[in-house]
Amino acid sequence: MDATCDDGDPCTTSRCDEGLCTHERAECDPGPIACNDDAPLTSLQVLDQGAGGVSGLDAPTAVAVTPNGATAYVGSGAGIGRFDSMSSTSLDYRPVALTVAPAIRALALDGTRLDALTDVALLSFTTTPEGPLGAPASTPLSGGLDLVAVSGGRRVLLDASGLRLLGPDGATLATLPLDGGRRLASAGDLVVALSDGALSRVLVSPESLLETGSVALDGGDHVSLTADGAIATVARVCHHDVLLFGVAGEVPVLTESLRPPGVIPECPPLGRHVEFGPIVDYEIRLWRDLHPYAFPAAAMVAGDVVVTAPLHGAALAEWGAPTSLGSRSVSRSTGDRLPSLEWQIGRHDAFGPFTPLVEARGLADLAVAGTRVFVTSRLGESLQILDSATGAQQLLQRGMYGGIDGLSGAYTLRLSPDGKNVYVAGRTDDDIGVFRVLESGLLERRRPAALERDGALATDAPRPGGVVRVAVSPDGRLVVASDLSSASLHVLLRRAEDGELTWRARVSLEVCDGRPPLATDVVFSADGRQVYATDFQFEGESCIQHYDVVGDELVHRRTTRDPAIAGVESLDVSPDGRFVYATAYRGRALVALPRDEATGKLGTPIATPNDALYGAEFVAFTSDRRFAYVGNPVDGRLVTLSHDPATGEATVLSVTESSDDEPLRGAAGVKLSPDDRFVFVAVRQESRIAVYERNADGTLVLFGHATGPELAFVNDLVLSADGSRLYAASSHAGTLSVWAVRPCHR
Repeated sequence: MDATCDDGDPCTTSRCDEGLCTHERAECDPGPIACNDDAPLTSLQVLDQGAGGVSGLDAPTAVAVTPNGATAYVGSGAGIGRFDSMSSTSLDYRPVALTVAPAIRALALDGTRLDALTDVALLSFTTTPEGPLGAPASTPLSGGLDLVAVSGGRRVLLDASGLRLLGPDGATLATLPLDGGRRLASAGDLVVALSDGALSRVLVSPESLLETGSVALDGGDHVSLTADGAIATVARVCHHDVLLFGVAGEVPVLTESLRPPGVIPECPPLGRHVEFGPIVDYEIRLWRDLHPYAFPAAAMVAGDVVVTAPLHGAALAEWGAPTSLGSRSVSRSTGDRLPSLEWQIGRHDAFGPFTPLVEARGLADLAVAGTRVFVTSRLGESLQILDSATGAQQLLQRGMYGGIDGLSGAYTLRLSPDGKNVYVAGRTDDDIGVFRVLESGLLERRRPAALERDGALATDAPRPGGVVRVAVSPDGRLVVASDLSSASLHVLLRRAEDGELTWRARVSLEVCDGRPPLATDVVFSADGRQVYATDFQFEGESCIQHYDVVGDELVHRRTTRDPAIAGVESLDVSPDGRFVYATAYRGRALVALPRDEATGKLGTPIATPNDALYGAEFVAFTSDRRFAYVGNPVDGRLVTLSHDPATGEATVLSVTESSDDEPLRGAAGVKLSPDDRFVFVAVRQESRIAVYERNADGTLVLFGHATGPELAFVNDLVLSADGSRLYAASSHAGTLSVWAVRPCHR
């Protein structure tokens, strides 16, 4: 193993070959775990959308797309990500099983050959329609800035000295001096080179480079070229303009300058939150009110429109292409359907501090295939696809909207009844994360389960809340997910042998109080015959919807309404099937609802309100059901209740308030060890897992805690059946982490 290439995973063999890191995975035991008698939890594994080089969305810099638009390759700080078509407006992520150190600067795709430019090497892959990228050929190369493909399997490389023509074997065939080179674009054997002071037109012959002419230009951050080699487009971030040049002749000719109306402020510092710590930046937030065409980081002509990628937002902006270039005039903007950078940076507050970027170059890239446009954003850590003919679009974004692997905004998680799978509800994702539990207790990624809304992928609809809960039927056959975005439940079929999920149907939640339903939780009854779903409301009436499970369908039977369940957040079902329990945010209670075991109908609520339970969200019971523990993230407290399992009555026994010595701000997911000795609490705003030891009377004493960047806004927990492994979902970090429970005492 090469130490410089080690990914920290005990179940991979890491090797380094001329700057290429590979990680071969095998099922294994994590080996001896370092012991610290004072540590209740020891970190074993962190699954992160940017870790291990699998995402391609960790500060992406380049995108290359096959001519048919079926596959997009994204180069980033973590390696290469592969994204395959699922429909005309959606992509499915597939991991590429390698990482490249250092980061990828540029990609060039030509037929079945994909080249990746890094700081230390040029890597050449052979692509296949279905299979993964194989091991690349590696040519040592340093100082490269950009790379484009030309005919005959050749490449043109930009470095500090100028342009180099490389043969198919990587050998230098010709050079052309160029001062201050920044970006390249190509079409056939025509190359345009953007430098600090000019835009140059270069012709490529079999073994030479010829500059036919240039035009003076005050800077530029991105250049593109139409497939026919007629139009070059230059984006200048801090000039707030997009320049179009005719390049059919020997000298580029400026034909159009596109910029937003009015006065735009000077460029603020460019950067993003990338580390764990306090918030130190505020200037970037001022961008939210700017014109959507300001700060264009990349631009190109696609069909009959000019498409730009504004730096301050993930959404694309479009101008009609000028009629002087022979295209019909089209004036349409996609608007602000997707989150602005200001909102994205806000979601990264837990990661601070703000780290300025040196320059705007490489902050965005574009590629076109037919009517489909692919855009990467380094600040937004995203890949966006737009159909320029219809305006339909999808956003895949690390740690935020539409992410990958079901870990974007990882909110809650569930362990399958057979203990073989962990399922993650990513609140800003459009998938359910699917993970296989290995014998060691570590996790292996499986293909995420895509959710649909009336035949359209979930990404095609506005997403105010996303998927927040997942429930698995007692027999392990069905999975149901509650979806705030579409006010519905998704039904999925689970394959027993590997736990993979197939979307079956979407069931719209019944309207309870004339307001759009808020589906905050869903559970199966203990016998699997019923499904209960919450409709949380901030005001007015809240409800619990009751469905019968008929085959693989949900059939609505009745609605439970009662003031006692006002603001119902989550549900729990007693193992004997006699009660359904609800945490009532506004009702200030842990509510027991008697259940008719024959029909599943819920009876009159049993509740004793207590102000300590205002904001109650999560609940966990001891195995004998004599005590319950409720996480209250609103007021930052953990509430202990005594409970009579025969009657369902629950009474507040003690309240653990947040303090400097015992911080509980945002106390959320609660779980108990199988022996009931320990209580584990996900503490959102402290980014920690608190561990309490139980006394015989049910009261709690702080035992210890675990913390780290992988626990940023940790929200939910689940324990393995034997209690040796704890799995944690953290929404701001976008991670699923695995912890050994008290390894020194086992």
